[in-house]
Amino acid sequence: MKMPGKILTLILGALLFSANAFAFGDSYPILQAPAANSTEYPEALWVAANSSNYSTGRSGETIQYVIIHVMQGSYAGSISWFQNPAARSSAHYMLRSSDGEITQMVSEANTAWHAGNLLYNKRSIGLEHEGWVTDASWFTDAMYESSARLVAHLCDKYGIPKDRDHIIGHHEVPDPYNPGQYGGAGHHTDPGSLWDWNRYIALIRGVEPELIGELIGYVREGDIMNADGGIANATVELSTGLTTKTDATGLYRFQELEPGTYTISVSAEGYVSQTDTKEVVAGAQNWKSFGLQKAGCESDCGDKECGFDDCGNSCGTCDDGQACHNGQCACMPNDHLACCDNAVCWFDSCKNQGVVRQRCPYGCADAECLDKPTQPEPDVFETEVADDQDDLGEPEPDLGQEPDSEPEPEQTEDNGYSYDVPPLPQPYDEECEPCNGGCSAGTSNAFGALSILFIIAVIAIGRRRFQ
Repeated sequence: MKMPGKILTLILGALLFSANAFAFGDSYPILQAPAANSTEYPEALWVAANSSNYSTGRSGETIQYVIIHVMQGSYAGSISWFQNPAARSSAHYMLRSSDGEITQMVSEANTAWHAGNLLYNKRSIGLEHEGWVTDASWFTDAMYESSARLVAHLCDKYGIPKDRDHIIGHHEVPDPYNPGQYGGAGHHTDPGSLWDWNRYIALIRGVEPELIGELIGYVREGDIMNADGGIANATVELSTGLTTKTDATGLYRFQELEPGTYTISVSAEGYVSQTDTKEVVAGAQNWKSFGLQKAGCESDCGDKECGFDDCGNSCGTCDDGQACHNGQCACMPNDHLACCDNAVCWFDSCKNQGVVRQRCPYGCADAECLDKPTQPEPDVFETEVADDQDDLGEPEPDLGQEPDSEPEPEQTEDNGYSYDVPPLPQPYDEECEPCNGGCSAGTSNAFGALSILFIIAVIAIGRRRFQ
């Protein structure tokens, strides 16, 4: 009877190993097969973004916008980046510069993290374009045309108007934490001033780019050079009947106008109205600004040699190297900013070196010291540069924010990386610690205990039979 006993021992050993594997299975990561998916646009390829980089569904929101981005990097590198779970960002579609090839990475039904604004993420489809905002050579005919066909398809599919109110750049997405600021929480500036919006919108609409132009300007108090005198909510009306209101800075804008001469009437409460004409040239920004006088106000500069009087009229300008302060020209110190490193950060208006007033142990953002360390994972891989530049360094894509938790406002370290995304929360089971895959320690441990009881019972029966 020895051989059957050995066989029984082997069987029991195998059962014991299996039971332990099930009982303590929660100690190991559970790999889940990616959900099957395919491109929703006939011209696109499909490469899935990592599931850690987007949200499933849109929380009941409808698609209202298409948001245009520039990758600040290469097509292949950006696709690879969105497959990395550390990216915490994604876009629905990626476009290649050389030939306009399109790769879809997130289903249109899901929320990609690209805008730095949770609500805009849920209400938009994001397109990333290969290249850098400072080099227009990346914006090829092939990519413009391919992108325009895709956007036209999306607009037709979701009923999105083919205009600049609904097809917007990342730089036009509101910062959810700082009203009046844009570019999302990361204050992005892409696609930048080199992106040809007139041509792009014309291609989307299927008309020739040279058929439209843009009329833009400021409405200011007194003098059009009075940069601090913007008149908000002024009414600007064209001879065609189109009207608009100025924003908080006094800026107005009419987009997609046919070429020709327009009569422009400007009015605001408490100011004398003005009317003037402007010729709009196709394919260009056409500037026309207005300086409105206060109603019943008489110009009087008194002893001011610079700045503006109470009516908003200019009292003169200062020579180079001087600044206007309380109506007088003088060298003005500029020591109110905080420094991010050990270098002198500024010079005064007469080019005298400023004095470092404060060091920032955690870095600074928007010239203010941060009061705590930045988050460990970067959401925006870009350096702080002037005007419309996002980044001139690593070929990582322009990124958005993780939308499932409340992020901190943008923070910037000394190295220039920006952070506007908190760490992704891990799923919790009711009976175990964070488990990265839906494990259940209570369930698996209970199964292990039952397995051990079963083995003991089998051993007891075996002994009785072979004695």
